[in-house]
Amino acid sequence: MSKVVAAALLVLLSAIVAFWILRFIPKYPSVELQYLSFRELEEICLEANQFKQLKLPREAYVEVVPATLKIGGVELKVTRVKLMWLVKFGNYTQVYNGSPWTIWCNGTHGGILSWIVIRDTGSLLEIKYFTSNATKTIFLSYSEIGVVKEFVLRNATVFFNGIEVYRFEGWRRIVIKAVEVKS
Repeated sequence: MSKVVAAALLVLLSAIVAFWILRFIPKYPSVELQYLSFRELEEICLEANQFKQLKLPREAYVEVVPATLKIGGVELKVTRVKLMWLVKFGNYTQVYNGSPWTIWCNGTHGGILSWIVIRDTGSLLEIKYFTSNATKTIFLSYSEIGVVKEFVLRNATVFFNGIEVYRFEGWRRIVIKAVEVKS
């Protein structure tokens, strides 16, 4: 038998053995990515703004982002919470509208981003910001951590990350509280 025929038979035999072995390797289903629709994102944002406990339609990644809260001449380092999912729609950033949560999207990921909650009684100005220890969550709930700082000011403007969010005249006792976003 010539060397060429022997080599061809060896290649053929090797291919048959390889296919026979591959037959026994388990087949894994392909993973289908779960995308969130813009409508689902709007519903999540509406419910999150009501401060109710909420079961999310899909597990969200949680990111805590540093932020700055400035009231008059007092500046505090605080945080915001970002809940993220995979999305299939373009860039979108909802401007601050007084709500605790707004929608954001960057083309591949989207979610809701926390702002601050302001309550002014005329003598007391209570400001709440959000923080979290979670990295992923399927549930959204809140727990007030407590008072972070307390002071008195007169005629001041409140800025959150450089954006004017509130202005008051007269004296106010200002209470800053942290709210934990829990999973």
